Amino acid sequence: MADLLVTFEGRWDTYREAEVPDWTAAHPPGRFCHLVYDVPGGRAAQVGRTARARGAAVHCAVPGAGANPWRSAPDELEEAPR
Repeated sequence: MADLLVTFEGRWDTYREAEVPDWTAAHPPGRFCHLVYDVPGGRAAQVGRTARARGAAVHCAVPGAGANPWRSAPDELEEAPR
C-alpha cells in the first residue's frame, strides 16, 4: 500500500527516547522514514545514525520548531556551497 512509511515524526528530545515498533524489524529499512524537527545544530548526522540503527533508511532532520518546523531547511542544505 505504501512505498515509504513514516514511523516517527516529532521533536529531537522525543526522538532521543523513542522506541521502534517491533514489527518494523521484519521489513527492509528502505521502507521506513523518520522525520525529526527542533534538531540542535550539529546533531543532524546523529539523527541519521540513529535512524539507521532503528531500521529506517530514510530520514530528515531540520532545526525548525513551532507550528510548521518543516519550513526550515536541513542544516546540510543551509551549509552547502552555492
